[in-house]
Amino acid sequence: MIREKIILFPVMIVITFVIIETAFVFFADFNTITFEKNLRSKSSINDLKENKKISSPIALGISGWGNDIFYDRSDIYDRWFNLTGIIQFESGRKAIINDEIVQKNEQVRGFSVEKITDNKVVLTRHEYQVTLNLEK
Repeated sequence: MIREKIILFPVMIVITFVIIETAFVFFADFNTITFEKNLRSKSSINDLKENKKISSPIALGISGWGNDIFYDRSDIYDRWFNLTGIIQFESGRKAIINDEIVQKNEQVRGFSVEKITDNKVVLTRHEYQVTLNLEK
């Protein structure tokens, strides 16, 4: 009898957490529906953005992952770099990346400068490759 109580207690705790998480998912969906109804009655886009920031709770559970948990993050490193210019010297080309002058085989934020051409720079780090194009 004691063994059954010992087993039943953790099972009840797990069931309680599952029910609470499910309630939060439905509550968040209800808030979204209510919020969308309120959006239709508003006219200003800026007011809508501010209302959404205030009324939407921070999702801490799995339900807060969004629609696509397999979001393609291959371009995450592209925002790390700003290619300002490419300069031709007698010894070869050099690039201005993040306000630093670098040449081939030098490091920038952990990435190695692989190739510098007239209008682009290729950076590599392990299996990642970033191509920076010079804007005209």
